Amino acid sequence: MKETLKFFGIPVSDSVQVSDISIAFHGLSPGTAFLIALVIVGATIWSYLRAAPRLSATQKTILSVLRSLLLIMILLMLMRSVLLLTVEGTIRRSLLLLIDSSASMQIKDLRQDQDDLKRAAIARGLLDPKGGLTQALPGDTSSFSQLARSDVLKSMLTNDRLQLLAKLSQTYDIVPYTFGQTLQAVSSGDASGTPQTAKDSSFLDTITFDKPYTAIGDAVRSLLDLKRGQPLAGIFLITDGGNNYGSQPVDAAALAQQDKVPLYIYGVGISSPHDIIVSQIYAPEVVFAREQSTALVTVRSQAMKGRTAKLVLKLGDEMMDSKDITFGEDGEQVITMNFLPTQKGEFELVAHIDPLPDEAVKDNNSVSQRVRVIDEKIHVLYLEQKPRWEFRYLQAMMVRDRRLDPKFYLVEGDPELSREENSPYLAELPANRDEWLKYDVIIIGDVDSRLFNDEQMQSISDLVSTFGGGLIFLSGRNFMPDSYRLTPLENLFPVEFEEQTSIPGAASARQIPLELTAAGQNSTTLRLDSNDDENRTIWKNLPGIYWDAHVTKAKPAAEVLLEDPSPEKATRAGPMPVVAIQSYGTGQTLFVGTDETWRWRRNVGEKYYTRFWGQVLLRLGLPRLLGASRLTQLTTERKQYVSGERVTISGRLYRSGFQPVIDPTVPGTVTIQPDQPGSVAATDLSKAVSLQATPGKPGYYEGEIVVTTPGVYTFSTENDPSSVLDFRVTQPRFEFGDTALNLKLLQKMADTSGGALYREEDLYKMLEPEEATRPEESPAAGADKVPSGLGGGTIKVPSPQEVELVYSPLYFAIIILLASVEWFLRKRWQLA
Repeated sequence: MKETLKFFGIPVSDSVQVSDISIAFHGLSPGTAFLIALVIVGATIWSYLRAAPRLSATQKTILSVLRSLLLIMILLMLMRSVLLLTVEGTIRRSLLLLIDSSASMQIKDLRQDQDDLKRAAIARGLLDPKGGLTQALPGDTSSFSQLARSDVLKSMLTNDRLQLLAKLSQTYDIVPYTFGQTLQAVSSGDASGTPQTAKDSSFLDTITFDKPYTAIGDAVRSLLDLKRGQPLAGIFLITDGGNNYGSQPVDAAALAQQDKVPLYIYGVGISSPHDIIVSQIYAPEVVFAREQSTALVTVRSQAMKGRTAKLVLKLGDEMMDSKDITFGEDGEQVITMNFLPTQKGEFELVAHIDPLPDEAVKDNNSVSQRVRVIDEKIHVLYLEQKPRWEFRYLQAMMVRDRRLDPKFYLVEGDPELSREENSPYLAELPANRDEWLKYDVIIIGDVDSRLFNDEQMQSISDLVSTFGGGLIFLSGRNFMPDSYRLTPLENLFPVEFEEQTSIPGAASARQIPLELTAAGQNSTTLRLDSNDDENRTIWKNLPGIYWDAHVTKAKPAAEVLLEDPSPEKATRAGPMPVVAIQSYGTGQTLFVGTDETWRWRRNVGEKYYTRFWGQVLLRLGLPRLLGASRLTQLTTERKQYVSGERVTISGRLYRSGFQPVIDPTVPGTVTIQPDQPGSVAATDLSKAVSLQATPGKPGYYEGEIVVTTPGVYTFSTENDPSSVLDFRVTQPRFEFGDTALNLKLLQKMADTSGGALYREEDLYKMLEPEEATRPEESPAAGADKVPSGLGGGTIKVPSPQEVELVYSPLYFAIIILLASVEWFLRKRWQLA
């Protein structure tokens, strides 16, 4: 067939096969052409019969046939006759080699189990790679008992007895990639940086295993996107399965299955390393001197059942607490530790366990958090009409809290209360603006707004907007919030409300279970437990209330933390807010739409009630205590970050007189004090960072910086260099948070994608063209067959081609021949 096509001038390569051939017409339709051909033939015969009477019948027939054929050939050109060919070419498939280059691959596993030692011996070439785990170990195991995972994978890929890479590259194009947080091609080394096709194992020497994150799912997704549409045999993934960043690996495996790209996974490491991991410490970022605080320390153990260790908590160089821990089954336990700061300042709070001799990793036994210790109290003024239940419990809580200095004013209280020695009660409201400004937080309870004159309301507003104080509106059934409509304080409410139309004091006949909003779940103010799931459970199980104040919706800049889910109270804006907070000027205001939070004490006592109100008062009072009344009021989302993270610096900037700064940009400087002096060039210890103005928010600015060096960072603006914002940057510890080989995850990925999971004793099966069983197993004994190899290295790719016949040299040669023969015969037979 190919020779015939070549004869007609159609180019067909010797390396392809023609699987289909047909003819199509892109010009005149065959029916029209047939009618025209009949006319042409008839006209030709008629013309020769009439114009050449002296020729014989044979001569007329010959000339008529030649002329008809010539005209029909020209007609075929008008039909645009096309030859449709389908040719199949053979293309070599690629096998994408995806190697985990994260820091966990440097872990030197302490191999104590016989099977783990045999796997390391197989990698080193000391045991037959096809011999399985029934082989006897060599006498001396010291040379491989603590091999790093990266050394194991290199040894396995370069094993002379297995020759895995060499044999795979005979069949496939091996294209290597590495990944940590992102996908990285192993470049060919030239200026283009293009991925290379591995001809040998030399590329392994260029890989550094130091990435701070492992994003298996993201790496697989990126590789699928990069190679989509190309002929792939699969992805050969080498990892320990310690995924700690990005998308879910199993979801990525499902995408690979959709693209028909199976994952062939080689799991490196040991599944039960002996290890203690002090993974997390949770403590307040700001604590009070001589006030006992609590730190929650999360400790994870692997293969440590029945053993004990001592957990130590230090603040700076001073030991605060220690506890003996007994480990059970693999998993986490949260240990409550106490610390009592004695002096103010910035300190590192460190939780630590001395490493045991047989631990796999000895660098993950401590965790730290930066803590600021202050030696002042938050001054609180609580105004109430009369001693209702909420007042009684909240007063008792504030008096007990050593972080607070509370004062109380009861409109209907006994005047004698204020005359007692060291009484917390006031006989009258603060007399002037300066007295109001002595307080950090003011709580206005169910008090008639007519209690305040305009000057007093202005003083309260100034405390919040200009001097960074906090204001709490604590609802009541008589005056709060309805009495404050159309007053100067209405603007400070984080919610909108209308004139009360319901009966004052009317309560629900059934409990109203309040619900956390998304903002409430993320807010430290409403965090009753360090564990997110447990925190949600606690709020769900708290007793409900029977009354809440009717408000319409939160203001645009407010954040709703708790809401009433009752459909009849909802508006187009959503469920009715019950607890909402907003920034107002330099301070904050909080609305509590019920006077029944005291009901949360049922069955649990003061635990959650005290924690809630303590955190509320700290949130509203600490900013002023820490200097929020300054002209520069910048903050970061957290006080501690890990290197590689993006830090957002934001807040409000004021000129003298607390007028908002209106410049489009404000230059600033970040200064770094590295943990390891000399690790960073002096020129890199200071960086310029500009803050950008936020449209629609006068005086509000934001800026970003990516932090890379562990240490203490300080930021200040050129406008106000004396106002300094500081935060801490540490090395990422995610790679050593879980040191075990995650076989469960890797097996699920392999099954989902249609691939297979291999260990050192299984890797030879990648080279098997058919199903095989382990040499020591017999199919007759009921052993399952192992996954087959990767399959063929080439595929046939069909390619359609179109060739216009009328443009072939043979076609034009036939036309010329017909015309020439007719001309020659006409001359010979003496026709014009």
